[in-house]
Amino acid sequence: MLNVGEKHVNHGAAAVPVDADGLIEGNYDHVVSSFDEMNLKENLLRGVYAFGYEKPSAIQQRAIVPCCT
Repeated sequence: MLNVGEKHVNHGAAAVPVDADGLIEGNYDHVVSSFDEMNLKENLLRGVYAFGYEKPSAIQQRAIVPCCT
């Protein structure tokens, strides 16, 4: 549960830092502008393009690489 003004949010076993506005602080700032730059396996990349995706959304640009490493 996230309450604005809290300094941490419990997420599983770890507390996640939250700023005064209720935004979760991140430690990963690398943004990838295309699926090709993500070094995804060839079959996965073909599947992404087969579903009609051309450019990653803002959250995909920041989340896919850390989730896959």
